Amino acid sequence: MEAIATVADQVKICREYALLGNYDASLVYFDGVLAQIQHTLRTRHDPHAHAQWVRAKEELAAEMQLVKDIAYELRGFREAPGTRREREREPAPRSALGDGYDPDVWPASSTHAPRRPFAR
Repeated sequence: MEAIATVADQVKICREYALLGNYDASLVYFDGVLAQIQHTLRTRHDPHAHAQWVRAKEELAAEMQLVKDIAYELRGFREAPGTRREREREPAPRSALGDGYDPDVWPASSTHAPRRPFAR
């Protein structure tokens, strides 16, 4: 039972750090929690408890990966443009209209002549 309470406290700290934007500290705690779960898995012999710990470890590993992805993206904003090595991503979805229109991109500026200020 002590292992459950310790893991629960450590996971709470992981999540608090992530919510506060301290992703690196959160990842350190996640590593510690996963190591502690791995140690618990080696000492447990009950198949039901073992399966629950394995499931918890998998879910926490997935959560840790999300925090890693956020930290990676945040570091990208801090680097100079063009210096970041892009990882492979899926291509952006094409517009349903198929004509190159993308609602997330501002439209091109109009070709109208600039308006002169109103004279009084």
